[in-house]
Amino acid sequence: MARRTFTDIDANLLLRVGNRGDVTATLRGQWINDALLRCANEYEHPELQKIGDETLLATTDTFTPTVNTDIWWPELVKDATTGRIIRPGDKERIENVLTKSTGTPARCYWWGNKFYFDTKPATNLTIRLWYKRQPSEWSSASSELNKIYDVILELYSTENALNFLREYDKAELSAREAKAYAADMHLPTAKARMNDYLNGFVADDRRRR
Repeated sequence: MARRTFTDIDANLLLRVGNRGDVTATLRGQWINDALLRCANEYEHPELQKIGDETLLATTDTFTPTVNTDIWWPELVKDATTGRIIRPGDKERIENVLTKSTGTPARCYWWGNKFYFDTKPATNLTIRLWYKRQPSEWSSASSELNKIYDVILELYSTENALNFLREYDKAELSAREAKAYAADMHLPTAKARMNDYLNGFVADDRRRR
């Protein structure tokens, strides 16, 4: 049996809100894509996981990705030149120096779509990145996520629509149905990301020491 397409979910969404004339195709498209982003963020998706290389130039401590420009957030950074893992570090500690020393980086952080390192290498380094990319805008065919998430995408879209229409009780029912489906299917949820080597990266480290 063919899986759901964008058109199928769009049509089902219109039915779920009672074919209201004020629920336009533009609104439905926004709700569906909001649902796609939410689903992409909440669950692990091999389709969104990528690996790529960048170059950290000698005597510099930062770079903006120029090859892997679709990074949503990084999950692992490796110095492919030396074979060493570069651990996530606290940005305040890394930047709490007047001048960074020359050496092989051991710590880095992700900020403003750039990588910042704790030292400046003497020679160019190949930096290998494991990261999650953001899903592409969806307007046709089937979702780029696994078909097992089609039900969740439809339910999340419905929840978005009903919240917009102030049908809060019905929206809550859709949310519960989505959670029950995810639990029944044992879908792998995305792990919490903190800016330390035990858990991974986030863009902003709000911990207080």
